[in-house]
Amino acid sequence: MNESAQNRPGWRAALYIRLSREDGHDESYSVKNQRGLLLEYAGSRGGEFEVAGIYADDGHTGTDSERAGFLSLLKDVKSRKVNCVIVKDLSRLSRNYWEAGFYLEQLFLSLDVRFISLEAPALDSYRDPGRMNSILVPLQNVINDDFCRQTSLKIRGVLDSKRRRGEFIGAFAPYGYRKDPADRHRLLIDEEAARVVRDIYGWFVRGASHNGIVRRLNALGIPCPSAYKLSSGLSYRNPNARPDTRLWCAATVRRILTDRTYLGDLVQGRFRVKSYKVHTQIRTPESEWFIVPGSHEPVVSAELFQRAQELQKRTVHIPPACREPALFSGFLRCADCGKSMSRSKMKNRVYYYCRTYKDASKAACTRHTIREDRLERAVLAALRLLVSLAVRKEAVAAAVEAFPFGGESGARLSSMLQSRERELERTLFYKRSLYETLRDGDLSPGDYRALRRRYEQREKELRRSLDVIREEAGKPRAGNGVSPDWAAFQKDGSLPSLTRGLLTELVDTISVGENGAVRIHLRCSDPLPHFPP
Repeated sequence: MNESAQNRPGWRAALYIRLSREDGHDESYSVKNQRGLLLEYAGSRGGEFEVAGIYADDGHTGTDSERAGFLSLLKDVKSRKVNCVIVKDLSRLSRNYWEAGFYLEQLFLSLDVRFISLEAPALDSYRDPGRMNSILVPLQNVINDDFCRQTSLKIRGVLDSKRRRGEFIGAFAPYGYRKDPADRHRLLIDEEAARVVRDIYGWFVRGASHNGIVRRLNALGIPCPSAYKLSSGLSYRNPNARPDTRLWCAATVRRILTDRTYLGDLVQGRFRVKSYKVHTQIRTPESEWFIVPGSHEPVVSAELFQRAQELQKRTVHIPPACREPALFSGFLRCADCGKSMSRSKMKNRVYYYCRTYKDASKAACTRHTIREDRLERAVLAALRLLVSLAVRKEAVAAAVEAFPFGGESGARLSSMLQSRERELERTLFYKRSLYETLRDGDLSPGDYRALRRRYEQREKELRRSLDVIREEAGKPRAGNGVSPDWAAFQKDGSLPSLTRGLLTELVDTISVGENGAVRIHLRCSDPLPHFPP
């Protein structure tokens, strides 16, 4: 091209570099080598180019449209900060056939942006515009796209093979576990977090609701899984949560209560990306999951896990202005139609009705009405009768022993108390030090106010947590850590009162007849006979 220097456009060049795993171990594609190659080219053209910026994406696939460096490049192209883009080859720009064509044939062309590819193939839209329109360019884009597709299939095949062998391939171990330092594909129990998982299962099978468990965990100051991982030094980020939150939510508790990982089974492949071009994750059907039983040590017993799954299926009603489920919620069934019973409160008394009669059709079933206080007396009397029979007492005791109390031991509460007290001391020290830092000019007034608010908020959280732990530590316990009611049962077989935990462990369902007769179906033996209310 014979063009004098004074008539030549001023090319403000953007040097774009991209490296990803799909490039393998080819040294020529390293960020360092790409940078050197592009700078050498720009500097050898006799002042033709002014390097306006170097944009790099290290570790990003060419099918990803949301690369930070590339988005910054496009922003500067559209704002006319740069009018020339130089890459090592076409695959650096994009491995998506459609996107590469859009940039070359529409965006760059409409904005008068010069595009240069040094190789595979060598292109220069200013010096040789005809070559940009040759079949070679779209053909190379198709080859680049297909290379990424084949690489994706190979990687998926390798990962699926590891999943089938029971090798853990996640970036972070599930809450309650940690990666084996000697084998990063093997899970070991993280005892500190595993104790929390066991507590969650214990509380749930003894009648606590998901939200009730959330409130208890937050009141005790136990950090949620994402906060726990961060406090353990892991660079973990939950895209669906605030980075500074320590609070649990019901969805996390529900996920823990249904995760077979805690049984010792490795469950992987629950999500996949839509395609090698669209990286949005979607949930896969359970039939496509990779499940390897017994691949690691379980956190909870099989019986406890199964009981939690049974309770998850129950319809549980939490009355207005209450925080926990009603005593019989999820246990009552109509003896005739088998539907659950509906709970209603009238004139300070609580009644249960057949749901079919109340909500569906009065011709399909009858009322089956029973008052809650009478039902409670009848069930408690029946269970007392049960434990008075020596032949059944052993079965009841076995059922009781099969489940943890779901409360913290005295030693653990003492440890938690000391830990929170130390953290409170540190928080108060840092808060007191803020003013000195402000006075010395090392902290701006705005930062001082923001940090002070943060420390004051943390101080309130810690003081609330300490109050809850002290209250929990003051509750009476038997020597083995069980509740007073269970201690009384273990001592002489008595049942002082009826609790939801007692129902959960001993009772499967309670059938209510039209005449108010109650039939209790036990978890540990045959159903008790009809018992009048």
